Amino acid sequence: MHIFLKGIFWFFFSLYVLALVIFLHGEGYFGGQVDEWSAIGFLPLGLPWWTFFVDFLDSQAARTWLVVVSPLFNLAILFWLMRLTRPRSKPPEKRPPGGIALFPVSTYGPDLRL
Repeated sequence: MHIFLKGIFWFFFSLYVLALVIFLHGEGYFGGQVDEWSAIGFLPLGLPWWTFFVDFLDSQAARTWLVVVSPLFNLAILFWLMRLTRPRSKPPEKRPPGGIALFPVSTYGPDLRL
């Protein structure tokens, strides 16, 4: 489960970075023409968060930045789930007293210790 969530997290993160580059290019930061539809890539990535809060904002600029920032909530949830399902470290094995065991201690064979 941890590896699956890790893959989804990095896939979602790469889609977010791609949408961010397209948005910044559409806003004219990389010499491109200003495009009012440049933030459209964030809409599916930021569901359902931007739909909850978009009605409370009056200005178009605030709505645009809400749509840009809302996928970070989903990334934070995926990161939390990824950390929650990570494998726990195992407790150290107990070594038999009296030296280093060359082979695992077995009740069926000789005990070979140095």
